[in-house]
Amino acid sequence: MNRKQRRAAARKQTRAGATRPAVVGVHQDFGRARSLYFSAFPGGAGDGNGTSVGGGDLDAAKEARALIKLRLQGSPELWEQAFVLAAELAKAGRIGDAIDICREITDVGSGDADALANAGALLLQMGRSDDAHEMLTRAVALDPGHADAYNNLGVLHSRSNHYDLAVDAYKKSLAALPRFISPCVNLCVSLRQLSDWDQAKIYADMALELPGYSRNYSSNLRQLYRSICDFEGLKKLGDVWENCEYIETDKLSAHFLDLLVYTEDSESTRHLRDLILRWAGQVEKRAAAAPLPARAKRARRPKLRVGILSSDLRTHSVSRFLTPLIRNYDRDRFEIYCYMLWKIDGDLVQQSFIENADKFTFVEGMTEREIAATIQADDIDILLELNGFTAGSRIESLAYKPAPVQMLWFGYPFTSGLKAVDYLILDPFTVPEDESLLAEEAIVMPDNWICFGEFPEVEIEEGLPFDRNGRITFGTLNNLYKFTPKMIALWGEVMNRVPGSRFLLVRAQARSLNLRKNLSEEFAKHGVSADRLFFIDNKQENKNHLSYYNDIDISLDTFPLTGGTTTCEATWMGVPVVTLVGDNYHQRLSRSVLMNCGLDELCTFTPEDFVDKAVALAGDRDKLLAWRHGFRNLMRLSPLCDEERFVNDFQTMLDQVAEIHGLRWDGCAKEKADLPVTETATITPAQECEIGT
Repeated sequence: MNRKQRRAAARKQTRAGATRPAVVGVHQDFGRARSLYFSAFPGGAGDGNGTSVGGGDLDAAKEARALIKLRLQGSPELWEQAFVLAAELAKAGRIGDAIDICREITDVGSGDADALANAGALLLQMGRSDDAHEMLTRAVALDPGHADAYNNLGVLHSRSNHYDLAVDAYKKSLAALPRFISPCVNLCVSLRQLSDWDQAKIYADMALELPGYSRNYSSNLRQLYRSICDFEGLKKLGDVWENCEYIETDKLSAHFLDLLVYTEDSESTRHLRDLILRWAGQVEKRAAAAPLPARAKRARRPKLRVGILSSDLRTHSVSRFLTPLIRNYDRDRFEIYCYMLWKIDGDLVQQSFIENADKFTFVEGMTEREIAATIQADDIDILLELNGFTAGSRIESLAYKPAPVQMLWFGYPFTSGLKAVDYLILDPFTVPEDESLLAEEAIVMPDNWICFGEFPEVEIEEGLPFDRNGRITFGTLNNLYKFTPKMIALWGEVMNRVPGSRFLLVRAQARSLNLRKNLSEEFAKHGVSADRLFFIDNKQENKNHLSYYNDIDISLDTFPLTGGTTTCEATWMGVPVVTLVGDNYHQRLSRSVLMNCGLDELCTFTPEDFVDKAVALAGDRDKLLAWRHGFRNLMRLSPLCDEERFVNDFQTMLDQVAEIHGLRWDGCAKEKADLPVTETATITPAQECEIGT
């Protein structure tokens, strides 16, 4: 029985003689409870344990809870009115009070699947995963056809990366209610995470045809279509910036990474900046409604305590750039505290972080406010956030300002929009032309903003791929969501000017028949036939993915979101990367890598130069051969591989920031203007960001 059918049955029962509640009394009781709750702590909120963090009348809150409990015990069917109040309290940041009401609802409504499902949904929204799982599981046990409960169980499993369980729950939801739009879209998302892109496309196309489809679902479908280069599907979704206006503000952050692909010029970049500010404003409002307690006076200690918040302290490309710092930091001057979402058994990289850090805390299942409280309780001086808006991010916790100084570092190549974030760490080659696009101040490292030490010693084969294949092979290992029709047109132009050349794509999506079809059709528009395209699914072969660069003569970069890790890897393997450089941070990532290696000639600034450079390189076999076996030593001698130099520069930068904010010596901050700028890092003020109209 679905929700509509249950409501009809309830109305029938009422008409048959069920007792109606005294409506006036109900409204008076719940109105009284609401007044008591919001008068109890007008300037604060309840914490996760139902207690006050902002002062106020505790007796009023207790009276409100008692009133709700009494009313529900007398009339359990009134759970919906109580639920409305719980949702209102949660929205206002009164998490503890909202949870108390949910408990009352489920205590008296233990036999009502709707009561359990709604309480579970709200608990899930508040980040109470364990409690939500219990309520939703009880709901589907009572009513195996409860589509909403199954859908929210799927959401819960998705959030904990159990996508196989999520798919099962979403399919049960659709079985109960076949035209239910939410599980259809959610299936698309989870199947994509499970690398089943072709089945995900079936549900994406289905969602577009369902009567419940609206533009607020477009971003989830867009992510799938981008991952398989379905440019026709993207057209069906309509204008990306118009669609964003229909997305709930809280859900915008899940799409900020993908939206970088649409920011080719200043106007589109400002569109994204304004969306980020819109999201940040709501997050800041929520944090202000439930502030952390005043920070205790900082304990005097000789070491600066640095926190690192990231979901990628594991086997992940991000961890490679953090490893030099974690492995080599000066333990006489610094302490490093790490905060990671989940524990991954058997992950050797995560284990090395645990062993090297002074403290390592798992924050899975915590709300953003609880994460912030944990960080504040550890008395962190400077907090580094490494996700931005990438998968697993808990950046919202920074809005509570758990540390005196907060910085973004290399996770997301754009602004956070949050006023509570003080700095964005960059280098001379990634600083945007227009710093007003940043809500943070830019800290400019002297050489580079990252260091990876060294990549694995994967063998570089003798000679060139051209020598083995008899033709030039262009290619890329960049993520497919970065591909755009404009760049494919440039790649096609390059290939047309290099007769017989081929293009090699190495990504897991290569197994997708839809991806192969879509790319073949797109290249064909520019005169490149399908027989010149080669696809390799690197997940199906038991070999290091770096070895595939032995089959590529020249790598063609993406734009506007350029390569980062992939450009480092290609260069390490002796493969030149021709990149197109733009004005903004995300359009300059490859430039930073190449400039640090002295390879400025690979940086181009117009589409015409991009094509000309790639074509010229294809005809210069001597240079390609010299680079093939010379790049690795070039990188070893560059700042990108100089761990000692980078760690010293980074620690000096932290010391400089600590001095500015009075964190190392007498606790009194000097004015920034009074401090000399060291040769290690410069701190440049960003202009105030205004929301565009």
